[in-house]
Amino acid sequence: MRVKCSDYIITTLLFITTKEGIESIDFLKNGVDCLIYDTIDNEFLKGIYQLYKNKSLREKFRINLLKKPKILDINTIQKGIYKLYQKLLQK
Repeated sequence: MRVKCSDYIITTLLFITTKEGIESIDFLKNGVDCLIYDTIDNEFLKGIYQLYKNKSLREKFRINLLKKPKILDINTIQKGIYKLYQKLLQK
């Protein structure tokens, strides 16, 4: 699990990320909890603007993120970090 994203989830800080940025975080859904893109490109930038302009989307994400810390516990975080390290070691 990526530490930055887990911090965002726990603090309900809204965020936009790439699939790589949330690698091993399998409970986040694009358009439900945050905006997830394949790469950082024009679509990613449009997502930033969309989140900035759309108050109801921000509220939706914040409400959904409030439910996520219950899912996060130290065991889940440890498993996510372990999976990430295993994947990095294989490269």
